[in-house]
Amino acid sequence: MSLPRRHFLRNGLFSLPALGLASQASPAETTQPGAFIVPAGKARIDGPWTVHGEPAFYDKIASADTGGRLSVLEVTTPPNQGPPMHIHLEQNEWMYLLEGSFGIQCGTDKNVLHKGDSFMAPKGIPHSYVVLGTTPARHLNIYDPAGEIEAFFRDYEKNHPAGARPDPAKAAASEEHYRIRVVGPPIKAALFA
Repeated sequence: MSLPRRHFLRNGLFSLPALGLASQASPAETTQPGAFIVPAGKARIDGPWTVHGEPAFYDKIASADTGGRLSVLEVTTPPNQGPPMHIHLEQNEWMYLLEGSFGIQCGTDKNVLHKGDSFMAPKGIPHSYVVLGTTPARHLNIYDPAGEIEAFFRDYEKNHPAGARPDPAKAAASEEHYRIRVVGPPIKAALFA
């Protein structure tokens, strides 16, 4: 069964220009850059941003490239590591696993993701992941809308220096500013054994 074109337009699956239809371009659409390549191991604008002294976050498509609509980061997370349980108050976060595996919890649901699997954490829902096994996981994280996620990771790097305890007040102020709420500790691999 084929769905009518208006279904795809109404549900945002195709843009009017992509369908060859006229539309009013927003200012962000008229100023976005042309095509570009970001080589492997490189960041688009100003990464990589480090976590605990290790390069971890590479911006591949920056918020500035899309008029703030989305941001794509390539992330490497070491074994048995992951973020604390947190909520993005204004962004959806989609993850696509390129290498490795991890356990993920969103709300009360727990699942294991393997290479090629993807996962979407809607805004407002607590979520976290932990890398399973003995090798790092490499994944793409896509934030919709981009918000200031890139600035958050820049600040995270400053607020969590390698080999030093983070300043809880600075970390909390950064989370508040960037509309991310930490609601629990990192999850443990034992939850997925």
